[in-house]
Amino acid sequence: MIEKINTIIDILTAKLEPSIPSILSAHISVTGAITSSEKSIMIGDEVVVPISVIARPQYKYVALGHIHRYQVVWDMPLAVYSGSIEKIDFGEERDEKGFCHVIIDEQNVTHKFITTNSRQFKTINIEIKDAVSPTEEILKVAKKYDLKESIVRLNLKITKDIDKHIRYREISKYFNENSYYFVGVKKEFDADKGALRNPEINEQLNPIDALSKYFLSVDLDVDKDELLKRASLLYKELMEEVNK
Repeated sequence: MIEKINTIIDILTAKLEPSIPSILSAHISVTGAITSSEKSIMIGDEVVVPISVIARPQYKYVALGHIHRYQVVWDMPLAVYSGSIEKIDFGEERDEKGFCHVIIDEQNVTHKFITTNSRQFKTINIEIKDAVSPTEEILKVAKKYDLKESIVRLNLKITKDIDKHIRYREISKYFNENSYYFVGVKKEFDADKGALRNPEINEQLNPIDALSKYFLSVDLDVDKDELLKRASLLYKELMEEVNK
């Protein structure tokens, strides 16, 4: 594909009138470009074109599209991704959006990046450590933000015990009424204190004894005796196979 792209640009370049300043416009990924997620473009499913294929002296300016982040990828000739004028997802949350104003004056080429008032994406990260009044705590933090023109997502770091005490309908109602659009809640669960490792369960126990002690320490809505019987049979079969 890179060879084909190179051949096409060869053909187009050969037709240029040298006395007229020429611009190459390409909607492609080039090596060295940075995406909105702060990662360099790597060879993967899409074609990544070496900068040498497009950065040719016959062109005064190379206007690049496809990557949404503004950046200069080459100086001679000037090759620039103008980026997009709007943010499309949370990967672009911190990116400045805009367009490039380019001036070609004989041999001199200058450009200026002009920002636009793009839609805002905001991520609110909250860690709740107490189950006493988690809903009130979340809303207290949320009210510190001006969300009227923003697309918002809420990331919560909580335990499963705290999760039971959160009134999610109330939280969703607040965000829906006070933001442009509320994406929803993402939960990251911390280990509950009650679910920490049982000190009686250690490497000295065989798997069945360890499982039995584990069942004694947790509240599970299952037939523990039946599970232990099945586990014992599986363990016996496994040991027989190993000993062979």
